[in-house]
Amino acid sequence: MLYRIALPIFVIVFYGSLFLVGALGFQEIYDNILYGLGIVPFAWPFVDAHAILSAAQCHREGVDVLISNPCDVLNRPLSYSPLWLDLVPRFATTEHTFAVGVAFNLMFVAALYAVLRPASWREWACLAVACTSTAVTFAVERGNIDLIIFALAALAAMLYGRGPTARLAAYAICIFGGLLKFYPFVLLALSLRETLARFVKIAMTASVAFVVFLVSYREPLLTVANRISTRSYFGDLFGAKNLPFGMVELRYGAMDGYKLALAYSIFLVAVAACLVIALFFIRTFDAQRIRIDWTRHEARCLLIGSLLIVGCFFAGQSVGYRGIHLLLVLPGLMMLWRSTADRVLRHLLLFTIGAVLFVMWQEGIRHSFEYLLRLIGLRDRIPGTPSQIFWVMRELIWWWVVSVLTGMVALFFIRSPSARIIVNNWASRQKSSTNPTGSNAVGNFSGGVVQNVLQRRTRIEVSVLVDEGRIAP
Repeated sequence: MLYRIALPIFVIVFYGSLFLVGALGFQEIYDNILYGLGIVPFAWPFVDAHAILSAAQCHREGVDVLISNPCDVLNRPLSYSPLWLDLVPRFATTEHTFAVGVAFNLMFVAALYAVLRPASWREWACLAVACTSTAVTFAVERGNIDLIIFALAALAAMLYGRGPTARLAAYAICIFGGLLKFYPFVLLALSLRETLARFVKIAMTASVAFVVFLVSYREPLLTVANRISTRSYFGDLFGAKNLPFGMVELRYGAMDGYKLALAYSIFLVAVAACLVIALFFIRTFDAQRIRIDWTRHEARCLLIGSLLIVGCFFAGQSVGYRGIHLLLVLPGLMMLWRSTADRVLRHLLLFTIGAVLFVMWQEGIRHSFEYLLRLIGLRDRIPGTPSQIFWVMRELIWWWVVSVLTGMVALFFIRSPSARIIVNNWASRQKSSTNPTGSNAVGNFSGGVVQNVLQRRTRIEVSVLVDEGRIAP
């Protein structure tokens, strides 16, 4: 309990001291600290909270904020869900930026207390490093909406571990989060835990809510969607396209024709490698007879964080502050590391924890790396060879992290009642309607593999006894 209480206190002191430095007029020190943490500083904090308030303010004045936003200090048009224009209270203006930014951060700190439960000083130190990382500092300093999404995810994780009614509330929170920033809709995969009839009802409810949302905000949503574009593969964005498309761009220049085909070929190879790593973890957990208890707090957080990160990674490019959701996966990875006795698996899990910390700190490490290159007189930007090597290493580590988290999602999928019924029915239908030697042989083979894995997992009834800190046969 002491570790759990000390962590949010440490976060408040750390960021409170940082903001105090800026508030007292030591702007150069403030900027240098932020740059050292991997962030290009703005003139004042909470500029993303300012963007929401300014958009709502100009919208109330009749300005089309989808085109331009003169109320915003950077004249940024709305790039979030148009639902925010109706959610922001009418009295709230850009004058309330500081108060709203502080409120966002307090919600985040409360969520940290709910999510992070270190069991030792080593885990506390690891989580403290994560909580002061570039990804987290970026979200906190900007007062970004992902702080709210993190808080909603934490609340959903708490409710998901309770009874059927509480789980329905968790799914409702996931839908609400999706309406606020789209990508949390992926959390509705949590409902695969339910019976098939209940899962269908939840899916239908979510579909109705989504359709009503689309109809109500059709034109604003189309405008926001059309504004989404591919940005640099070498900045602070993370996503599946960075490595394959960035490699081709580095070697051959601007993307067109055969270069695009080459980039997609590399992408498919990377996806195949990701699936192989995920399958390795599935098979290793089977071989060690490990069954993750998804009702455990750490496991629920691991699942929710994995869904968010994997969904964002493959959906497109995400700004670095979205890596804040990696805080959700760390408790689960630590739990698995504590619980398993297999030496190889322990080393892989420990490496994954280190990889998560690396990608959360990636921009801070990059800034320090480039500063070192400048000191020794080497080129400090891509396409400089040292920076290319660092960039490739960073992207490979991202793919490793996402591969492991994909494996965690797959383990949940395999154990989910609704998923097992759906896959078994699909495999049975394929088997009865086609000849394995015919045109659908590949489909039958893949269905048979999935069905075999599901049946094998069904026979394994060994649980991870996390409370005792060991795996019991």
